[in-house]
Amino acid sequence: EGYPDGTFRPQNKVNRAEALKLIVDPLMTDIDRVRKAPSPFADVAGNAWYLPYVEWARMRGGIIQAPPVAKTFDAGKNVTKAEFIKMFLEARDIDPLSFGDVKLPLSKDVSSVDEWFYPYMGYAVATSMTTATADGKYAPNREITRSDVALLLHRYFLYRAGERTQTQLSETERELSKTIDA
Repeated sequence: EGYPDGTFRPQNKVNRAEALKLIVDPLMTDIDRVRKAPSPFADVAGNAWYLPYVEWARMRGGIIQAPPVAKTFDAGKNVTKAEFIKMFLEARDIDPLSFGDVKLPLSKDVSSVDEWFYPYMGYAVATSMTTATADGKYAPNREITRSDVALLLHRYFLYRAGERTQTQLSETERELSKTIDA
């Protein structure tokens, strides 16, 4: 939607509340958006603009950590690339292990298959949802911007529409070469 002044502000960081709205709003009904159930999160007020999104995600399970595991939602905390990808895939009931038959280091910063984010990053790499940086890394812990989110979503929806062109496949091959050489 952008900002009230009509700008997109692509370099602005995305916080957890904004990320969750972007991820779950298309999946919610109008009734879901107006529902005002109290949240068990200590830091989510009954009048918070993001309350319906948090509660919808919490009730679906897996999208966000909920009480008793997490006591707070931390709405204003900037979201990382791995967190965003995890919430996005979980919201759509996508099994991140659907490409999990190969368990290899993806890059220097996604090298341990035991990291919580490994299957999500693996899925994102396999579907060309994410790309490697110039130095061959995937930056799972980097706080993402609005332009990053737009690109992640664009690439995912191209993949889901079956529009993985030879150009995308060639680009992925170049990126994998960068990560292997790094």
